[in-house]
Amino acid sequence: MKKGIHCETSGKTSYLCQQLQHGPWQTRMRKMPNHGSLRVAKVVYPLGLCVGLFIYVAYIKWHRAPATQAFSITGVAPGARWSQQAHSSPGTAAHGHEVFYGIMFDAGSTGTRVHIFQFAQPPRETPTLTHETFKALKPGLSAYADDVEKSAQGIQELLDVAKQDIPSDFWKATPLVLKATAGLRLLPGEKAQKLLQKVKEVFKASPFLVGDDCVSVMNGTDEGVSAWITINFLTGSLKTPGGSSVGMLDLGGGSTQIAFLPRVEGTLEASPPGYLTALRMFNRTYKLYSYSYLGLGLMSARLAILGGVEGQPAEDGKELVSPCLSPSFKGEWEHAEVTYRISGQKTAANLHELCATRVSEVLRNRVHRTEEVKHVDFYAFSYYYDLAAGVGLIDAEKGGSLVVGDFEIAAKYVCQTLETQPQRSPFACMDLTYVTLLLQEFGFPRSKVLKRIYYLSLEFYMGRTLQNTMVNLGLQNACDEAIYQLGLDLEELEEIEEDAGLGNGGLGRLAACFLDSMATLGLAAYGYGIRYEFGIFNQKIVNGWQVEEADDWLRYGNPWEKARPEYMLPVHFYGRVEHTPDGVKWLDTQVVLAMPYDTPVPGYKNNTVNTMRLWSAKAPNDFKLQDFNVGDYIEAVLDRNLAENISRVLYPNDNFFEGKELRLKQEYFVVAATLQDIIRRFKSSKFGCRDPVRTCFETFPDKVAIQLNDTHPALSIPELMRILVDVEKVDWDKAWEITKKTCAYTNHTVLPEALERWPVSMFEKLLPRHLEIIYAINQRHLDHVAALFPGDVDRLRRMSVIEEGDCKRINMAHLCVIGSHAVNGVARIHSEIVKQSVFKDFYELEPEKFQNKTNGITPRRWLLLCNPGLADTIVEKIGEEFLTDLSQLKKLLPLVNDEAFIRDVAKVKQENKLKFSAFLEKEYKVKINPSSMFDVHVKRIHEYKRQLLNCLHVVTLYNLVTLCVSLVVTLTPLLAQGLVAFMSGSERHWSPSPFLLLRRPQAADASFLMLAFGLPRRSAAPLVHSLGTTCCNLQPSTGAANRLVLTPAGLPPCPVSGIACAHRRVHVCVRADTRGHASPSPTARAHSINTPSFLLSPTLTSLSPARSESRSREGLTVIATSWCWLLGGISPTLRALVNVAGVQGRFLGVRFKCVFGSIWFSASGLQCGMRWLSLACLLGACFSRDLVCPCPVDLT
Repeated sequence: MKKGIHCETSGKTSYLCQQLQHGPWQTRMRKMPNHGSLRVAKVVYPLGLCVGLFIYVAYIKWHRAPATQAFSITGVAPGARWSQQAHSSPGTAAHGHEVFYGIMFDAGSTGTRVHIFQFAQPPRETPTLTHETFKALKPGLSAYADDVEKSAQGIQELLDVAKQDIPSDFWKATPLVLKATAGLRLLPGEKAQKLLQKVKEVFKASPFLVGDDCVSVMNGTDEGVSAWITINFLTGSLKTPGGSSVGMLDLGGGSTQIAFLPRVEGTLEASPPGYLTALRMFNRTYKLYSYSYLGLGLMSARLAILGGVEGQPAEDGKELVSPCLSPSFKGEWEHAEVTYRISGQKTAANLHELCATRVSEVLRNRVHRTEEVKHVDFYAFSYYYDLAAGVGLIDAEKGGSLVVGDFEIAAKYVCQTLETQPQRSPFACMDLTYVTLLLQEFGFPRSKVLKRIYYLSLEFYMGRTLQNTMVNLGLQNACDEAIYQLGLDLEELEEIEEDAGLGNGGLGRLAACFLDSMATLGLAAYGYGIRYEFGIFNQKIVNGWQVEEADDWLRYGNPWEKARPEYMLPVHFYGRVEHTPDGVKWLDTQVVLAMPYDTPVPGYKNNTVNTMRLWSAKAPNDFKLQDFNVGDYIEAVLDRNLAENISRVLYPNDNFFEGKELRLKQEYFVVAATLQDIIRRFKSSKFGCRDPVRTCFETFPDKVAIQLNDTHPALSIPELMRILVDVEKVDWDKAWEITKKTCAYTNHTVLPEALERWPVSMFEKLLPRHLEIIYAINQRHLDHVAALFPGDVDRLRRMSVIEEGDCKRINMAHLCVIGSHAVNGVARIHSEIVKQSVFKDFYELEPEKFQNKTNGITPRRWLLLCNPGLADTIVEKIGEEFLTDLSQLKKLLPLVNDEAFIRDVAKVKQENKLKFSAFLEKEYKVKINPSSMFDVHVKRIHEYKRQLLNCLHVVTLYNLVTLCVSLVVTLTPLLAQGLVAFMSGSERHWSPSPFLLLRRPQAADASFLMLAFGLPRRSAAPLVHSLGTTCCNLQPSTGAANRLVLTPAGLPPCPVSGIACAHRRVHVCVRADTRGHASPSPTARAHSINTPSFLLSPTLTSLSPARSESRSREGLTVIATSWCWLLGGISPTLRALVNVAGVQGRFLGVRFKCVFGSIWFSASGLQCGMRWLSLACLLGACFSRDLVCPCPVDLT
């Protein structure tokens, strides 16, 4: 993601401390993203807290700070300003805590400030800063270079504040220090020494503890280092050895400082002499890049840009003319006790361009640039904050996020309007232009722009929050210990939490992993969805049937969310459209209110917390008292129920019109509320309340990125167009350009039925204005296609958003592709199918738009949280970096042959299998051998999820196992589980399936058999039943020819098991087992299917292994041939499993080798490929004779 500048505001240092302590997910104290970025904080010179650190380390001689600890800060209320006194409530030391004080004077170029700190020392622990008093006076100490007596008066006034704040009993033990900065460094040596000597005399006369070096001038490097210590102490970076630190930028009046901790060796080697400083602190050594540029502070830069010389009046009182001032401006400016006459340059040329040229001349060759600043987070202080707050780029109290480009945009706007807004500072254009170019000289590129990411999804499968939050905040061990000391069990507490089932599968889980990942990467991201009252249903298995129950996950409330009624927004439905001279109006609509609920999403140990905002539907008038009083109780709450139905259930059944309409309402509901919220945030984050800039949407795509997770939020495109064109009065072409640059689309599936198509008639009724916009978008799109491909009518039909026919439909996937600047698949092969098949025409039109983003999962939840034993084993070998950088797992490659490491991993696996076996026995009364290999198939039940193939696989393997053909097999249980999409009662007519964790088969199973084997429905349905009952009732016998026999009703027995080929027609025959299995119907005839010749590999005829078998008390251990097949060109070893219920829960399994040829998938032949794969399973099942003599298979 692109980089940015980040602002954090504070009246003074302690307030910033307070913000950082409020909690990890407050928006205003979030450690905002991205390497190469800045957070601007007003810290009235960060030296203030450094003072505390200085006293803390240098004067408290008996202190021994642990390497990972420092003192904590509590602060004062916001709002303090220079020349004001502010203090926090005096701290009261707890019993047994020693109290002591420290006084620090910060003498800068623009003011002198005193900080009075109170510390509390718990026994044998690190001191804590419990209280601070702050006061500042203007001008700075350097302004009294010619009147040292007057300087003493200001110092004495600040000392009197200290006397009032500190009890007299502590005066003699309270150290007093003054550190002067750029203001005194710019003075001639003799004048500076006189000032310092006078201050020292005043200090010596005070009742406080004064050392010989109590008054001194800090050099620029020390000032930068002190500020770096300050910000890294506040952010907690100094508490974590090896943790990531942040850089510091300070813009004072006379100088500017930069400091950061380089991570790239080349930075240290390429740095000029004097730019590197070694610092020893908290038992660690830091090699900092730190430098102070004297004369490049804002006030000194103003003088240089005007053409003046520091400390000298203009020659002969000459007027200083600058292109950075308004052409009509004339006035006086006082700097360092010298008054200058200044005026603007009389020109009609572009003011900003002329000013930028002049500033570039002043900065030329004066700043060293290092590339590493692009990869480090920076915090910026002082005038960076003042300028940003002054033009409304950030909130004056809460701060905000900025990039270098923000200063540039502000500079251009201010320079352009300087004549028309006389209330502005005459230096506003000059100062903003200077800051912009200074940051660019440091190496912050102008093109880097911080965007807020808005991830729109109808599903967020977040999982339980408590444990994941503790892991990401690094609090898991501490909380576990605290809960244990209370006599409680943390695991039991975690089990009480409801699991928010706000998703159906991979799409929702991907959205959740994305939120976690973006927070961990430090990206400014929001997740937007619906707060469903009832999530995905709870599954019950009753007599082998799936029974759905409502998932009432909110019945006990949700402690992680916070309602935000102040941001409740209206969403409109139905109504009519009226075209007027003033524009298009959408009138007489039905209004539903969208109430936002915010849930924090913490990053992994990085002080970043993003927000997931879910919308809940409310009625404007949720209760009609008059109807209630006359006994019409249903009508009294009807409006409320109709409105709240929108956010009632995840994916309502859409097999009827009302269900379809409700689904469309859900999709528009989340889109409409989210876009209003995005635009509100965009406006408020710009230039405050300045209307001309707030309504300027040209920079909208630079600030906002909207990611559409599948086609569900596709209505974002016409809705954004409606807001821009109808509400904000943006020209259509400009609005379309903004919309395309803002939106991006993720395609999740290539199945045609999964790409949404909505009836035009439904749109016309529910969203009439959006239908007009979609028509207009489609017309312009087709005009463009027709111009590029003249005469290709069929291409126009294929690429149209509107699908013609008896029922006109809107193709939402086409709308997403047309209205987005980027389209991605979720895997490399999938993305190729998208380009070459699903959206082939669109790819030919705009190939640069299509890309791949391979999906992944967050290792924090799915490894560190779910498998802590394995995570600990890995951490012990390679450290924790892999939790945020999975490429670090390559460090495990040298351990492949490390017996100790392999033994540790095997131990972890066995412990997990023991836990799972105990869980299975407790919850499902199923006992399995924990020493066996587990093969788990957990997926939503659907024909393309291959549960049926797994079943056929089991059938095949058991036949092979019982044939006693080479190689010993291990005992392996088959574990399969999944949810079937909710189906109406009329569709419940299939028998149970064979899986250990049962699911209800659906009509798709039989449909698949019909497709794969050419079976009619009357035979396919019983076959499903037969697969279920046969696999669940295997009875192994002692005979060498013991085998599973597939005997579906409707298929005849074969006198000889095998296959017979005739003109590529293969008859699939399965011999009936006469020892206890059901006999097939003698009246049914065999069905034949077509099969490609490449499946019939001659390898089959070479199978003639010797017979052998063995027994064990654990059950049947069989020697068998290993087979497998290639799938889509990929050849993983498939571990097939079989549940032998007749051997008291013992299981058999085998591994396969490749015997059949490759079975390729293509977009058009996907189901066809599944057909041949299934056929391969049955071909294996047909080899049920003793293979000492190969089965009679005709391969001619």
